[in-house]
Amino acid sequence: FFNLYVAQHVNGSFSRDVNLVMWETGHNYYYDIVKAVWAAFSHRAHVKPIHDYIGKRVCFRDAMFSLLPRMRLGLFYSSPIPEQCSRSGLFTAFNRHLMHRLNIKQERVSSSKEGASKRLRVTLLSRQTRWRKVVNEDELLKALRDSGKYDVTLANFTHNVPFLEQVHISHNSDIFIGMHGAGLTHTLFLPDWAAVFELFNCHDVRCYRDLAALRGVKYVTWTAMDKLETVERSPEHLKGATEKFSNYRVDVDEFMRLVEEAAKSVRSRLRL
Repeated sequence: FFNLYVAQHVNGSFSRDVNLVMWETGHNYYYDIVKAVWAAFSHRAHVKPIHDYIGKRVCFRDAMFSLLPRMRLGLFYSSPIPEQCSRSGLFTAFNRHLMHRLNIKQERVSSSKEGASKRLRVTLLSRQTRWRKVVNEDELLKALRDSGKYDVTLANFTHNVPFLEQVHISHNSDIFIGMHGAGLTHTLFLPDWAAVFELFNCHDVRCYRDLAALRGVKYVTWTAMDKLETVERSPEHLKGATEKFSNYRVDVDEFMRLVEEAAKSVRSRLRL
């Protein structure tokens, strides 16, 4: 969606009076798990797959081809950014644009207003996949709740949770915590003052660190490797990126120290 948003800038038009065609030429029919987001770009309820036009002659009055998604060393995916580059106005505008058009409301009351809560909203993303699970997740939840400083949500962003509900949760998170994986792309939807805590980057150092920098939010990740225990590893992936095919136990005290590091940044930005 970010590449489509940038393409609209290039084209100089943000009209939703358009038809969208998904240029997907694979053998499998395109399954769209985030289809609700298309409403930010078109009033048409249905995105047509290119397969619908096979063997037909199609005439377009006007056509725009978006910039490519996941371009190697291109926009968003592995974007080559300087070390000190942060708070991209384009990424901030993308966040504002989607939240407005999808009607995702920010529920935190301004710190200057009566009734503003000093408790931070922490979302812990629970992985439902085979690998990169945190086996002592319950201990982390208990430590967060027992601290009395946080309102804690355990989020399961599976296909069974409507995507707009997922976006609402992430947009209303002050601290967003998750293991390395696609769920951390929700960094794009976090509020300006938020922090993202990548529990373990699996030695893919720049991926979500750079995304957090572009979005302009605080980034924290695990560095004390002596306090991170590998409890299970896939026998099928003994070579290559084995860290992504393992499950982990994290030290609770170190986890809470890093949460507090993230919280310090959030409180400073919110002036709590």
